[in-house]
Amino acid sequence: LITLLGHIFMHYMMPFWEPAYRMGVLNSILAALAVYTLHLTVLILTTRNTNAALLASISYALSPLNWLYATTPEVFALNNLLTSLLLFLLARVL
Repeated sequence: LITLLGHIFMHYMMPFWEPAYRMGVLNSILAALAVYTLHLTVLILTTRNTNAALLASISYALSPLNWLYATTPEVFALNNLLTSLLLFLLARVL
């Protein structure tokens, strides 16, 4: 899945710069989307407590492991996004 997303991103959305840089940008976007979906999930679970959602999303975004995954072109950022989407959908159903 990351290969397909990377191909679309590298050839159609960002056709300039080096391929490694483009994949790094894609991973940063995926990690930012994971933080955003985590923020939305905490908003749902805490019945619109914005302070808790902001604290949770900032804590997750600035954690060393997430920062490492966001800046290296690997599959971990996509995995984090898919996991946070799954948690968001689960919170939405419940």
